[in-house]
Amino acid sequence: MIEYKLATRRERFVAFLVDATIGVLLFLTFYYFWGDKSDSGEISVTGLPAFVLFLLNFLIWPVLEGFNGQTIGKKLVGLKVVNDNFKDISMG
Repeated sequence: MIEYKLATRRERFVAFLVDATIGVLLFLTFYYFWGDKSDSGEISVTGLPAFVLFLLNFLIWPVLEGFNGQTIGKKLVGLKVVNDNFKDISMG
């Protein structure tokens, strides 16, 4: 039988940092290519690029976890989300 262990805080934090860094890089890429800079120095992304950015940031992580139990950060650290019986989770 396979023995499972709970993730440490350090492992969870590192996975979070990786995922957050990917999110920030997505934001910066969209701001660089499709951002509009106002006279006051503020940068905004509107229209279709903003919608795509929204979809990437708010759907990609839940979808990844729902399909295989891992975000990119969790996969790099070696973590996986499972249910109470250590079975794979689903989108439901």
